Amino acid sequence: MKIIKEKAEETHLNEVNVLINLDSPHVVSLEETFFNTSQQLVIVTELAYQSLRQTVREVRESPLDEEVILNYFIQICQGLFDMHSRKFIHGDLKPDNILIFLDQTVKLCDLGCAINKNQQKQNQKQFEGTGTRIYWAPEIRQTGATFESEIFTLGLVLHELMYGFLPSQDQIIFRSTVSSLYSNELNQLLLKLLQIDPLRRPTIFELLSDDLLFYHQQKRAFDLAEIQFEYEYSEIQVNWVYYQNKDQYFGQVHKDSQIPHGYGLKIKDNDLKIIGVWVNGLINGPFLVVYDQNKSKEGICIDGVPHGEVLYKEKRQGQIAENFTKQDDDMILAVRDNGKIISASEYKDCLPNGQVLIQHQDQIIFDGQYKNGKAYGKGMQITSNGCRYVGHFENDVKSGFGLYYYSNGNIHAGMWSNNEQNGFGNRRYNEGQIIRGQCINQKFTGQCTLLVLKETPRQSDEILMQINELSLKPIEEQLNPEALSKIFKFESPYHLKFSGDFVKDKFTGLGEMSNDKGEKWVGEFENFKQNGFCSYQKDDVVYFQGYWKDGQFVEETNFQNDYYRR
Repeated sequence: MKIIKEKAEETHLNEVNVLINLDSPHVVSLEETFFNTSQQLVIVTELAYQSLRQTVREVRESPLDEEVILNYFIQICQGLFDMHSRKFIHGDLKPDNILIFLDQTVKLCDLGCAINKNQQKQNQKQFEGTGTRIYWAPEIRQTGATFESEIFTLGLVLHELMYGFLPSQDQIIFRSTVSSLYSNELNQLLLKLLQIDPLRRPTIFELLSDDLLFYHQQKRAFDLAEIQFEYEYSEIQVNWVYYQNKDQYFGQVHKDSQIPHGYGLKIKDNDLKIIGVWVNGLINGPFLVVYDQNKSKEGICIDGVPHGEVLYKEKRQGQIAENFTKQDDDMILAVRDNGKIISASEYKDCLPNGQVLIQHQDQIIFDGQYKNGKAYGKGMQITSNGCRYVGHFENDVKSGFGLYYYSNGNIHAGMWSNNEQNGFGNRRYNEGQIIRGQCINQKFTGQCTLLVLKETPRQSDEILMQINELSLKPIEEQLNPEALSKIFKFESPYHLKFSGDFVKDKFTGLGEMSNDKGEKWVGEFENFKQNGFCSYQKDDVVYFQGYWKDGQFVEETNFQNDYYRR
């Protein structure tokens, strides 16, 4: 029971709201709320034996058996599973907020900091700075609370269950939390949870499917079933049932009819396994279907029919992809792969097709067309270094015409192949330069022209604003030649102009250099400087020819007059 002595704050009302919307055997249930005679808010929840903090305090002197740790940890995971599957983040997970009951049931409590991910953006200020800092994931200051950050916190709780204290920063960074007290499987599980990179942490769904936890979940379920049969349900028993169609069932059944009723496992003739809660022969509640070691699905069933979101898992080439689908239209909404959420208009063989949206930490990193699991057609992609590509893809690589917005303000429009700028292109630098010509492996190489523009700061700002406005438009409009011509204006006034051979973005080879004073140098260049034989012209009249080195005159060969000397 919690009595709010002062005026009820938003976190207290948030806790009540979350408890009303959650129905989980591993999250405390809300019994009632009321205002007492002193007008204090009273929140009444279940009464527990003790918190996990009291257990942790005893671990240093008397380490827990691995069986006990797994029993507690699995129930914590199941509570988080129920929260995460309903888009809630606990927000303040720690041993103090985990309760142990007399029957050794474990439940999460104190949900005042819980976050509904569907409402996180509009309520961001409400949840800033919440939770307990020593349990924060490394990235939380930048990202806020996420499902990934809560998995890291879960790892800290597991470490406390194993050792009685939190790991040091060095232990986390150098991954030195392994102990001979426990099995290699449990040590490896801890290392997975405490990954610095949030993308490398398992989701709560993957965690419950881990071989170590999965085995203990089944063992615990059948142990509980036997206890329930012995003390509570005389009409229910645990049994193996064999069917004429070669299906098998092991779990709780009606004593007389042997119909599945309770927690159990059904094994189909094709080795497909269905695990879950059964009511009169039909799955009702959470379920897991295992097709083989690489493919499974899980979710909630009502009368044997999947209801709401169903999680599909398929391991491909060492990676785990999690595919979410809706039962009512049987359309997969999204795939979770290495921390990314991939939404697609359609799926074929668990591969995204059609219009696809990929998000990571609530940021869109791809928006475009997919074919058989690969980008194919027009799309937008944000790279890991913050740059943005808008253009054509083929077999998951940039190929064809595309725009590239550099993070430093530069912009490139041109042809691509094998994820690199290859072919004719235009590039505008934020320093006020434009280059046009042939690209090879991202570098201008071959016949090109570069202008150093005459632009006032105001004109440069206007162009930058045009680029920013263009980047926000739909893909088709960004690729419109008319829109691009306003940014790449080669008829613009210039200070210097370089035309001729370029090698890896450098003006090197035969060409000409001219300026806004009517002067022109024609001949051999290296790195934008005269190197070799060049002629000097003024207003199309040749005044001087000779040899140059590093932009300096070396030897004359002919004078029309002494203009150049002056």
